Amino acid sequence: LADTRRFIRELAPPSLDAGLAAALGRLSAQWHREGLRIDVAVPPLESRLPMDVQTALLRIAQGAVANVAQHADASVVEIGLAVTATHATLTVRDDGVGFDPARVGADAGASDSFGLRAMAQRVDQLGGSLDVDSAPGQGTTITAILGVEPS
Repeated sequence: LADTRRFIRELAPPSLDAGLAAALGRLSAQWHREGLRIDVAVPPLESRLPMDVQTALLRIAQGAVANVAQHADASVVEIGLAVTATHATLTVRDDGVGFDPARVGADAGASDSFGLRAMAQRVDQLGGSLDVDSAPGQGTTITAILGVEPS
């Protein structure tokens, strides 16, 4: 039952009406209730990001945190956002068990890689880049960079 509720919760993103920073804060609070500590470091944004960029970054954060909860055995997740005049950079870092990204990439059909593939597709659709830095025993850092100019 808990897995079903979590799945349904993930289908509906937290509202972006108050901006991405507030939505990431609510995402953190939701997972905190599940027992996962998430620290969010998002500076006040001087200008609002385009809605498609906010939505993509939120979905990437959701996917990354879901992967942490499912696979990483982590005690802490850190979500950071940096915004410049041209780009938004989302970083999701955990202190979990880590993995070999080359092995996951080589087995692209595996169900364990679905979350990473979905993140990569979302970033590709917006012309951005996704970097996955991990190694067994070293935790994982996912970095998504998207342009912030309206399309």
